[in-house]
Amino acid sequence: TAGGASGGGWGGPVPARPFLANAMRDNNRAYHGKMKTAAKSIFEGRMTVNVALGRLGALAQGDVQESITSLQSPPNSPATIALKGSSNPLIDTGEMRQSVTWDVE
Repeated sequence: TAGGASGGGWGGPVPARPFLANAMRDNNRAYHGKMKTAAKSIFEGRMTVNVALGRLGALAQGDVQESITSLQSPPNSPATIALKGSSNPLIDTGEMRQSVTWDVE
């Protein structure tokens, strides 16, 4: 059965791979700096809120995608590597990475 008898991965429970939390933690200072700069620009009338949020969204999108690509720990099990032909824990078809987007509403 898919996932093995344990209900997790083939060798047991699937370990956490918090790519979103990692990206937000690793880039927190940069986001604060960008928001501070954007707030000043908005206040001075040089930028709209939507433009500022769009820029921050695009930045965060790239950071999350990079987090997905670069995450290596915990590694895939040897059985998973053999099945999918890759050792990258979060990249199989690339669909998850490509689905990371942003939207200003």
